[in-house]
Amino acid sequence: SMDIPSQVRLPPVGIVILIDVSGSMGADENGRTKISLAAEGAQRIASLLRDDDELTVVMFDSAAQQVIGPLPGRRRDEAIDALSRASAGGGGINMFDGLTKAAQYIRQSGQPVRHIITITDGGDSVQQEGARELVAQLHSEKVTLTSIAVGDGSDVPFLQDIARIGGGRTFLTNQAANLPTLLVDEAQAVIQPYIIEERFAPAGAAPHPILRGIEQTPPLNGYVITSPRQSAQVLLATPRGDPLLTSWQYGLGRALAWTSDLKGQWAVDWVGWQGFPRFAAQPVGWL
Repeated sequence: SMDIPSQVRLPPVGIVILIDVSGSMGADENGRTKISLAAEGAQRIASLLRDDDELTVVMFDSAAQQVIGPLPGRRRDEAIDALSRASAGGGGINMFDGLTKAAQYIRQSGQPVRHIITITDGGDSVQQEGARELVAQLHSEKVTLTSIAVGDGSDVPFLQDIARIGGGRTFLTNQAANLPTLLVDEAQAVIQPYIIEERFAPAGAAPHPILRGIEQTPPLNGYVITSPRQSAQVLLATPRGDPLLTSWQYGLGRALAWTSDLKGQWAVDWVGWQGFPRFAAQPVGWL
């Protein structure tokens, strides 16, 4: 199943949310301002935090207007209360200055997973010079960045660009009402990821015809976290104990699950491995 095993200890995360509070974010949408919806999304992220996680919220326009945090997850109520008073200002959207302030706080964080989320209007982003280089430097320091654009403005390509450089995702919405849901989806992907990307050597867990003649396999670079079915036999596992290859009876038939890939992203060392043809053929023969 896709349930994350209870024994998996996911690393604590540090999240910095950079929220545009320029004049355009004060625009009304069905009785709610854009900034109030962005703040609600940040509040939902705060409510999702585990006690060991960390949150900082930087509100900016032509300069940083307010900083909430850094606060540990156990003090989430303080962040939620402070965000309830968020309001739009009147300046522009100085991206480099805003990102510089976000970088200051994320670099101070000692969390093993560090992530920045920017929420800005899709237009009117000024001071873009140097922003891409800053995000690239942060990514080299293992900090990722996701951008959320409200409205299909002229600066969406820039926002897409910094997310690509930062190894994150870009979300574009023409309705600010979507912000809380988008922010929750992004936070869940960071706080409780289903994908583990790290280099590891698979471990054989049980003898099986599928692995006949295969004593050792090359390393892999990633996999999707799953839990084995009660009736499943785990044939290969990760050092964390997560299943890589499982088999089970399904009615009168048989079933297999492989949680990595068999191409150049995670299994690049497998493609050129001399045992790969055998490994690829034997599961098909067993089924």
